[in-house]
Parts: sequence; C-alpha cells; structure tokens
Amino acid sequence: MSNNDIRKLSDGDHIRLRTEMYLGSRSPHTQTVINWTGKQLEAQEVTWTPAMYCAFREIFDNALDEVIGHSSGSRIDVSYDESSAKFSVKDDGRGIPIDWDENENMHKATMVLVYPRAGRNFGERGEVRGTNGIGSSATIHCCETSTVTVYRDGNKFTQTFSEPNAVVKDLQVSEPKITKSSSKTGTELSFTLSKSVFKHRILPTSFVHARVYEVAANHPNIKFTFNGEKVTVKNTVEKTFFSDKSFIKIVSEADKFLSTFYLVPNFSTEGEYVHSTVNDIPAFNGGHHIDVFKRVFFSNLLKSLEKESRRRGLTPNRSDIQEGILVYNVTQMHAPNFDSQNKTRLINEDVEAHIRVALDDEKLYKRISRDHKEWIDQIYARCAARTQKKDDAETAKLARKVLRAKVPKLMDATGKDRTKCILLITEGDSAVSSVAAVRDPDVHGGLPLRYTNACTQL
Repeated sequence: MSNNDIRKLSDGDHIRLRTEMYLGSRSPHTQTVINWTGKQLEAQEVTWTPAMYCAFREIFDNALDEVIGHSSGSRIDVSYDESSAKFSVKDDGRGIPIDWDENENMHKATMVLVYPRAGRNFGERGEVRGTNGIGSSATIHCCETSTVTVYRDGNKFTQTFSEPNAVVKDLQVSEPKITKSSSKTGTELSFTLSKSVFKHRILPTSFVHARVYEVAANHPNIKFTFNGEKVTVKNTVEKTFFSDKSFIKIVSEADKFLSTFYLVPNFSTEGEYVHSTVNDIPAFNGGHHIDVFKRVFFSNLLKSLEKESRRRGLTPNRSDIQEGILVYNVTQMHAPNFDSQNKTRLINEDVEAHIRVALDDEKLYKRISRDHKEWIDQIYARCAARTQKKDDAETAKLARKVLRAKVPKLMDATGKDRTKCILLITEGDSAVSSVAAVRDPDVHGGLPLRYTNACTQL
C-alpha cells in the first residue's frame, strides 16, 4: 500500500459513499410483507429499496419519539411523492432545540441534523426508537435538498441543506432564518432523496402508507395524516385489523415490556405469515421474540392436544398448525436492540423469559381448544390428509418395488389395464411360447408350471 492509497473522508462523504453502513442496501429488495390495503391486511410481494425506506423511517422515528416516546404533542403529518422521492414529516412536539451551542459554535438544531453521533437518546433511552444519533444526519447527507422548520420558544427557525456539487465538495448548510412566531411548537422536515446516492429509487406509496397506518393503529390516541388525508383507525389493534376475523390474543407483559400476539387462523389458504412491530418499527425479519413465541407456542399446543390426538388416532405436527396462519405482533419495550441500523430484527434475548411466562399457562390452551374448535378440527384434517398422502406414497413405493422384482420364466402381460389381464400357468416352456404366439394384446401373462412356486413373489 502506497501513501497515496490513504484517504480521510468527511462524515458526509463516508455516508454517501458507504450508505449501506448507515441506511442499509441500496439495491432493490423483494419480500412478502403484511400490508394494509385500505380494507384488510394482506400478504403482498413488494419490491423496495431498503436504504430509501430507512432514510424516511429515521425522520419518522424522530417524530414518533417526540410525540409518543416523550409524550410531547398529539399529531404527526406525513407526505410522500413517489415520483420525486420527496418526503415531509411534521409533528407538534417541543421542537428541536434551536438555541446557540457555545462549544460547537452553531445552533443545536444544525448540529443534530448535520453531524452524526449528535442527539439526545444516548442516556436512558426508555422506549424511544433512536439509538445512536446517526439516523437523521445520514438522511440529510443523502438528500438533494432538505429543509427543517422548527417552532420553539416563540420563534420560527428555518434552515436548508443541499448536497455537494462540482464546486462545493461537502454538504451545503444555509444560514438559518429565525423569526418571531406564535406559541405553537413542533418540527417539520422536508427532504428529497438524492439521485446520486440512490440509483434505484424504488419505494411504493402503498408500502409507506401501510407503515404509517400500522403505527396509527398502535396509537389510536395520536392523530396521523398521510398525503393530506386523515388516517382513520379504531380504538384497538384488534378492532382495526381483525374485527371480522376469528383470532387468538396472547399478551406477554412485564416491567417495561408489553408484547401482544394475534394469531389469525385461515389468514391464507397456504403458507405461514409473521409480522411484528417493535416500538412501531417494522421488524421485517422477526427477531428473538418471534422465534421464542413460535417454538414454545406450537410445542405447547401440540402437547395440550395429546389426549385428543390419541382419541382420533392422529399425530399432528407443527406444519399442520402453521398452515395458513398469521402471527401479528405488537411489542412496546424498553431499550430495544436491533441487528443493524436497518432495525429489521430484534436481538434482545431477555425477552424470552417474559414470553415463556405467558405461553406456559395451561389455561391458554384449554381456552383455545374450547373457543376455536373449528380450527382444531382443521388441524386434524390437515394431519389426516398428510398421513393419507404419506401412506399412499409408501404404498406406491412398495408397488413399484414389487413390479421391479424379476420372476424367472415369467412372461409379463401387456395390457394397459392390468386388472383385466390373466396369468396363465402352463405345463412347461413350450406352452408359454404358444400362449405368446396367440395372446390378445390386452391379455395374458404366462408362467411354466414348474416355476409356480415363484408366484409367491408377485
């Protein structure tokens, strides 16, 4: 390595060059996800650019932290133009601090939005979504332009940021404009993601809307709008999503931990589907809480059905239970940890003990057997069909084995319908040859008499 190979990048340059470290993949990603269609939850195959969605979510999470995490404010307005990749997120919280920081020689709002590792969630995080102070600044550095408007302390603070160009090699930061304003407070951030950073700007509007909708369902007391329209939900998750469906609700609750699982049998005709939000962040790849739930619940349900299984003479397995089911989870917890900045998988292992307590209750499975008899019957029906299919396969395999068996001197029949064919047992080889000369193509096989003891092999 020569001295000329050594480079030092600014924070902004590194974010734009190695965006995957901060926001995830910039390549299109396709996955089946659970989306709200406007009428119902539906499993849909969606293609999107993960880093684009993460960039939006970092700003959206900041608004959620303010209004929900810090209980400041009561509404969040989101807008998104898919064609231009332009977003806007507005809340009526306290507003980002806009006072002057003597140590950094800049306004605090500027510092938070421009410099990575600047934020206020480094101490006792509680149930906030931000974890390391990188998200919002990473988004700003990956934008063509962005504008922040803050209402706080009787002032209106406005500042614009623009991406580097051929003349200016780093993020362009305008001088903030500060004017007197009303007593309202809040923060609005409008931003357009950069074509230079995101070669594939793929993020369906329906996908973004579904994510906002599920957060609104989790917090019906907060007002949400999307592209100027009110997001209307009912007063509970189950009434919003499952009012017309039979479902099983299982709640795991402990100190600073609340995880609710909704099991929806017959959600689909085939397959198994899982969807989880952790502090309103969609964990598209599940997590330890989902793994523990599935392992323990299915095992305990099978154990609870042992007596019924003996009575029916069937032995169901997990696939019989999982077929067509939706496991929908909403978790609110203290200090969640994720596998990456993408936050698609929860890795807190201490959640296992809490979930096991809820699932090791024998009354739960008695209630399921009592209240969901139709589903239990369907489990056994799938088991019976699977067992019959297995038996049929074994019978066919044995039949093929018998057909492959070689019997000395046997002249096999040629008829397509073997049930109409006759085996002619003759006195000797010459008689079998005579049969062969005159036999009907739909008839007969032959076997010399002295080999009839071989018939037992057929």
